[in-house]
Amino acid sequence: MGRIAAILGTLIMVVGLSALGPASVVGAQGTGTGTGTGTGTGTGTGTGAGDCSPGYFKNHVDEWSDLDCGLGCDGQPTNQELDDDLRAKGPGSGAIRAAAAACLNECTGCTE
Repeated sequence: MGRIAAILGTLIMVVGLSALGPASVVGAQGTGTGTGTGTGTGTGTGTGAGDCSPGYFKNHVDEWSDLDCGLGCDGQPTNQELDDDLRAKGPGSGAIRAAAAACLNECTGCTE
């Protein structure tokens, strides 16, 4: 029984391959061409300097604490209030920290 199955399997494979035809015919069934090119360039400049972050001012109080920076800001916060704002946590605290840093950036001209 196993020998008959092997013979039938071989016969089916031969019939299937013969239906495809010779390799040259199979290769000639379709033609196509293609081309492609590509180029790319890139440049960049920058020093990485920008306004100082709230975290920078929080960790470098000695660079602004004797300047009375709050006098030039909206609401004229004291240095202690600016320090408190830099350490704010909770909902909306990101905007509070950013406002304190903006005030201190204006006052000190700080760039990281």
